[in-house]
Amino acid sequence: MQWNGQKIQVISLGIGEVDTLGKEALQAIKSAEIIIGAKHHLETVDSLLYQNNKLEENSKIKKILFPTPFNELAQTIEQNKTKAMTILASGDALFYGVGVWLAKNIGREQLVFHPNVSSMQVAFHRIGLAWQSAVIHSLHGRPLNSLNSRLQNGITLGLFTDEISNPVAVAEQLSKQGFGESELWVCEALGTHDERVTQYKASDFLSADSKQYSFSQLNICIVKCSGQNNCLNGVTGIADDCFETGAVPGKGMITKREVRVSILSLMECHPNDVAWDIGAGCGSVSIEWALQNKSGTIYAIENNQQRMDYLKTNNKKFGTEINLKTLLGTAPDCCTDLPVPDVIFVGGNGGNLLALLEFSFSSLQQGGRLVASAVMQNSVQALHEFASKYQQQKGEWIQIQVSKTSLLSDIDNLNELQPITLLKVVKN
Repeated sequence: MQWNGQKIQVISLGIGEVDTLGKEALQAIKSAEIIIGAKHHLETVDSLLYQNNKLEENSKIKKILFPTPFNELAQTIEQNKTKAMTILASGDALFYGVGVWLAKNIGREQLVFHPNVSSMQVAFHRIGLAWQSAVIHSLHGRPLNSLNSRLQNGITLGLFTDEISNPVAVAEQLSKQGFGESELWVCEALGTHDERVTQYKASDFLSADSKQYSFSQLNICIVKCSGQNNCLNGVTGIADDCFETGAVPGKGMITKREVRVSILSLMECHPNDVAWDIGAGCGSVSIEWALQNKSGTIYAIENNQQRMDYLKTNNKKFGTEINLKTLLGTAPDCCTDLPVPDVIFVGGNGGNLLALLEFSFSSLQQGGRLVASAVMQNSVQALHEFASKYQQQKGEWIQIQVSKTSLLSDIDNLNELQPITLLKVVKN
């Protein structure tokens, strides 16, 4: 947004009364011409704006509620940008708060942030748990299944919830995924007269009378994960049979674990990367990449409807729907509107691998990585032909031959998998 107005004051209200605000934050509220916030935010600052039930000296103050849908806030700000404007936020505006949206859509240079204590910090203090190693995740406006991507035995989770992903739903999801023994704290209405902190086992909510549990919509859940799920274990190299691929999980069109780990190593997982997975199959590569790189986004492209159905099932199972986007179609035709990638993996090619490699390489950012795999001889030949054109680029070859068995007593009868050739080329 082009800006020619005054800087916007963004006030983090914390979780207590307004007497916790600093002098500069208080002055920003009292001198504002426009104050924008949620209903409870505006009610919180009323005590500053009124004395003896009369508005203080600044009678020009106009209070505006956050719009619905929220993205219309940009228009509200644009319409009032010549006026002294203050925007109110719960807790800490820059910790899963409105400040993140403002910085992205308005620009940090136009904003002055006034810090305060986040509700998450207060929640951990209420129960006396250190939180420097806790995993913080927001379920606000996100699928409840996204919780699956965070589950791992022994870790502590701090969860921002919403009306749908409420404490009962969180507890039921934990139990469903094998973490029913997890300790769960619900911290409600922190900093208000209605504050309440209660502790449960996740499995408590599975009882027939679980409807007895009622919580304020203003709540945070803290979870000490306890349980086992062989697929949700945080380990690189997810077992093949964790993926839905058809009648027999882990069989059929799937990049096998031993090869997948090598591919992920070649692709690399840099924060905020954009990746394409062309010929994604059931999604095993995309899902592991998305789990490892939660700040990145990967687009899984697959032209077979049945394999796409498996991919979507796996995406939901592993809770990667936030940063793994599925696209039914054939590359390059379906890639026109995708963001420019930092890394591309070509795992399927429809018989036109050389042209697809040329397209992929030209689509990359400078410094981007192209990784491709081949099994059949004609595909390996296409990799060689492509590599011969780009010998001045940085890259490497890997050939993988795997033999394996799942029986400890059967070392003499290992099953040989088809050899895989991998090529990586970096766009200098």
